[in-house]
Amino acid sequence: MKTITREQLNKKLELHREWLEDHDKGERLDLSYTELSNAYLSDANLSNTNLINADLSNTILRYTNLSGAILSNANLRNAILSNANLSYTELSNTDLSNANLRDAILIGAKLTGANLSFIQGKNIYTFN
Repeated sequence: MKTITREQLNKKLELHREWLEDHDKGERLDLSYTELSNAYLSDANLSNTNLINADLSNTILRYTNLSGAILSNANLRNAILSNANLSYTELSNTDLSNANLRDAILIGAKLTGANLSFIQGKNIYTFN
């Protein structure tokens, strides 16, 4: 598992923001196999990111845009995803145990094999 400093993460987030605005600039965010547990990523735009096998346990992701992200086999145990946008996100085999998904949007999300035990939430939007 790779580690990353906050400064490195901020630089990668800036490059990803540029890429989202113009695919000829910046760089798509790839945090696969990265240790991000206990991180604060609220309000971040992580749409279309690669987070395969990332450790996001205990991470705060309130109001974060994760639409179209690939989170297969990721660890989101105890993560706070309230009001997060997880539309069309790949969550196959992801551990979401004890995650807070209150008011999260999971329209079109793929949850095959995901661990959803003890999730917390109200108004989880999952229309397909």
